[in-house]
Amino acid sequence: MISVRAALRVPPLRVGRPEVLAGHVNLDRTVRWVHAGEVPGMPALLRGGELLLTTGMGIGASAAEQRAFARGLGERGVAALAIELGEALPAIPAPLIAEAEAQALPLIAIHRQVRFVEITEAIHREIVDRQVVVMRRGEEIQQRFTEMMLDGAGIPEVLGALAETVANPVFLERADRGVHFHAVHHGPDSAAFSAWEEVRRGSASPPHVSVPVRASGGDEWGRLWAIGLDSPLDDFDGVAVERAVSLIALALMRSRQEDVLAVRRPCRFLGRLLEADLGEIEARETALAMGFSSTLTWLLPLVATRIRAASPLGEEAAWAAVWADLRRELKSGSSAIIAGTLGLGHDLAIVVGLESPAERVALADRIAGVLHASAQRHFGMARPIAVGAGPATESWQALSDALREALEAAGDPSAGQELWRDGASADLPRLLRSLREVRQVAVFVERRLAPLVAHDRSRSFQLVETLRVYLAHNGHKAAAARALNVNRQTLYHRLERIEEILGQPLDDEDTRQGLHLALRLHRER
Repeated sequence: MISVRAALRVPPLRVGRPEVLAGHVNLDRTVRWVHAGEVPGMPALLRGGELLLTTGMGIGASAAEQRAFARGLGERGVAALAIELGEALPAIPAPLIAEAEAQALPLIAIHRQVRFVEITEAIHREIVDRQVVVMRRGEEIQQRFTEMMLDGAGIPEVLGALAETVANPVFLERADRGVHFHAVHHGPDSAAFSAWEEVRRGSASPPHVSVPVRASGGDEWGRLWAIGLDSPLDDFDGVAVERAVSLIALALMRSRQEDVLAVRRPCRFLGRLLEADLGEIEARETALAMGFSSTLTWLLPLVATRIRAASPLGEEAAWAAVWADLRRELKSGSSAIIAGTLGLGHDLAIVVGLESPAERVALADRIAGVLHASAQRHFGMARPIAVGAGPATESWQALSDALREALEAAGDPSAGQELWRDGASADLPRLLRSLREVRQVAVFVERRLAPLVAHDRSRSFQLVETLRVYLAHNGHKAAAARALNVNRQTLYHRLERIEEILGQPLDDEDTRQGLHLALRLHRER
């Protein structure tokens, strides 16, 4: 659209030497249309947004009439009043100027004779030309978004492209559930969320565009916001948001799209938590913006990891369906919960709120039970996942280590058929796995076992395995011989050979413990 300030620069109006006498603060007000008229009741005939051109014959002769005329235009939301001075009105009356200033109504005196029809045509042509440009650009962006979705992109990718197009952060808000997904332009997430919160609280700053997103039944599913944080918003940005909304509404109607979006939305947040890349305040504010309850003071992390082949639905869609089942199961409870995939999408990370650590085991049992039952349906096989739970924490920063422990517990290859693996327990196998890449550990294992490993490369019988079985049976030779399926004399000979190669007696307690540890670490490596 065109502003009052821009309209004053249109040649047919500029030749009249226009002078602004009042309402300077609203010169950037949008001119929707131009109207010319001379009747006293003109304000009642207007709808708002017009630039009114007149010679002043209808403003009234008395100060009261002139004030009422300006007040009526202000109440109607007229963009500006322009009066051509001449025989009908040689000068603008002071009461009219005063009331226009009180109404913040731009009042313009035209000092030379002009043709109203030429002004009208010029401004209307400018308005139409600008609208055509905006609509053409709107069609281009809609075509771009449509092609993206036809190529397999989803709502997150469309919102990312929208944020790039409007050069500002955008937020897709689910009604009564907080931010469903967002995309930033140049600024950080924290600044974008702060700006969005200001807008949601009704603040006039920063400027924004908000368009409702309708569900298939016509009800308001949520809203799409563009926040003028990184750059000013213009008419095209509003059109771009509207075009994106139409495609988002269609995408939400597609099978599982909403569930896929729900499980993908927190991925970046959970990934940054796992990497300890979030401070306490930023993490808490981001979680609150995503709908996490602020009344629950303890946090419990869980991770479900896929341990068998992917679902025919596709991994992301299968995890989305699992998450939807879990969300429905917990809907009646008071638990705050955030869930999303990690890394390459093989893991589903979950953070759930607790009132106290005493609830941890019962809630982990409940969640793990739902996860296993749902995963079996949606991945199409028996026990396709393993579940791990970390310790309950009281801070979002501490959640980084707890989430990592849950991930390690879920990925424990020694996990049996238990409902979930406890990452908070003092677990020796997980401790040994965590030491696999430590250089000193590699040196320790090499020094302890290298001679035996070298021996086994060129022999038919394996001394490393003999030693492992012997130590696993706590030095009981009869039990070890049975386990190895050899007679005792053979075992005695092998043990003597081991002592000879290592140069250490096996009846020494420190030697046995050191070798046992080295064997465990060797197997982990």
